Amino acid sequence: MDTLYCNCCAPLFSLGIPLKVLVTGASSQIGHFLLPAIRARGDFCLALSRSQQGEMKGVRWVVGDLTDDLSALWQENEIDTWIHLAALPLALPHLADAAASGVTRFIGFSSTSVFTKLDSNSENERQMIEALATAEDEIKDVCQKNGVCWTLFRPTLIYGAGMDNNVGFIRSMIDRFGFFPVIGRGCGMRQPVHAADLAEACVLAMASSTSNNKAYNLSGGEQLTYRQMVERIFSSCNKPAKILHSPTGIMKGCISILRVMPKYRYLNQAMVDRMQMDMVFSHEEATTDFGYLPRPFQP
Repeated sequence: MDTLYCNCCAPLFSLGIPLKVLVTGASSQIGHFLLPAIRARGDFCLALSRSQQGEMKGVRWVVGDLTDDLSALWQENEIDTWIHLAALPLALPHLADAAASGVTRFIGFSSTSVFTKLDSNSENERQMIEALATAEDEIKDVCQKNGVCWTLFRPTLIYGAGMDNNVGFIRSMIDRFGFFPVIGRGCGMRQPVHAADLAEACVLAMASSTSNNKAYNLSGGEQLTYRQMVERIFSSCNKPAKILHSPTGIMKGCISILRVMPKYRYLNQAMVDRMQMDMVFSHEEATTDFGYLPRPFQP
């Protein structure tokens, strides 16, 4: 098959031909780093967000919602590459229209949670993971039927722009209370990944036909225990590490209290159970295929 016809924009990328890239979920923390990276390469960048955003050189913002009919967006802008940073299931209703209008490349984000939360004690989490895994399969199928090359990324714990509910939550607790509780020894292994490295992975994958029609686990460049991760965050706040080793029951009670506040409504008791769980994944395949080299944990 002629690679310039469909199945990949990478040959155009490698020839230095500017791409027309749509980024959905563009106001996310990955988008914070991705939009400048796309423009730095000289590509046209269209960014979709549900709310009005400030001007950014070389980026045209469009206010819209992925639950709306976006057929006019595809038809009027001749997009060839779509990078989807929002919830993966939200891409499904638009894929066929995108392909019909000329999109030949789709890059979307799932999560390694499809492996770590399968047996979660939280029904909401299990439903979310089931929807995410189903979306992965359906996106692969729709892309294959419509001649669109797909790449799916499954990152580990994301941080880097102060917009996450993981490192950001720990930091907010440290700032507010001056300490942070940890279950047991906090020995569960973690591999936090910086949002800038995920943005770079998008740019690298666009340039590599090797990444076509593959899913990759994207982890950070350092493995450390949950306790070590918390200690590193204390250090970044210029505060001594005050870590309380709390029984599981007390920690879950604290979560129930925090959930009363809207800011912490996303917390659940299953998060406590995972503190002792190892959640690390190899990114070796991404390194081999398109040169993904994440940094060590730098909160």
